[in-house]
Amino acid sequence: MPAKLVRPSIAYKASLLDALREGYTHGVEKPRSEDDIQEIENNFDDFIANASKVDAEGQIKCPDGKTYDRVPSTSYWLVLDDTFIGGIAVRHHLNDFLIQYGGHIGYGVRPNFRKQGYGTLMLRLCLAEARKLVDDRVLITCSDSNTGSRKIIESNGGILENVAHYDWMEGGTMRFWIEF
Repeated sequence: MPAKLVRPSIAYKASLLDALREGYTHGVEKPRSEDDIQEIENNFDDFIANASKVDAEGQIKCPDGKTYDRVPSTSYWLVLDDTFIGGIAVRHHLNDFLIQYGGHIGYGVRPNFRKQGYGTLMLRLCLAEARKLVDDRVLITCSDSNTGSRKIIESNGGILENVAHYDWMEGGTMRFWIEF
């Protein structure tokens, strides 16, 4: 059975915990400590509920020190049989911060599955879902030093608009648009 996108589910608990222990991160997250992973394991239902929310709740404090309202998003996991491979989320619209830095889609592939085409597949499958949520195009960003992510975006039709630089960030952020 080929890899597929699913909504976050308790069915993949053991595999997701293994991925977190491997150092899996989503987007710009930092790897989780063993205490964090244990907390997720002990409260997995809450973790799934939080990962599955499509309503914007609360605010996020960004590295530039500014606070922005969260926007509605939909999360998916790429799985192969009972194995968690990666996570991806589509933001339904952009706020001032996301238009500059974060984009519509953020994703991550667990370390043991990188450089095997799963990131490209995950983004391709997610773009089909994004078409249902976003009008005519999506913005996807990555660090200018993240060659793997750049290749994933370009292989899915991403066209580089520019490389943005921010005082609070080392390097630049590549901003790609994918038209529907």
